[in-house]
Amino acid sequence: MSSPEVSNLASLHGKELTTFRLKFRLLVDQMREFCDESQLVVGDSSFSRLGLTDAAIARISRHSMLVLTDDLDL
Repeated sequence: MSSPEVSNLASLHGKELTTFRLKFRLLVDQMREFCDESQLVVGDSSFSRLGLTDAAIARISRHSMLVLTDDLDL
């Protein structure tokens, strides 16, 4: 899960937004996050085709991580 993207997709307002953000905070508190340094990502074979962000997502998906995307190239 890309936490910033989920948070950005929450197009709610008022009480609904407050409730969402409280629940999102609880979820994030329980998550384990993974990060590959950009130097590793640009060395990956997918970088030349996908670019930095998508290549990083592709690398993360190799660690049994569920990736949901509407990016056809990825």
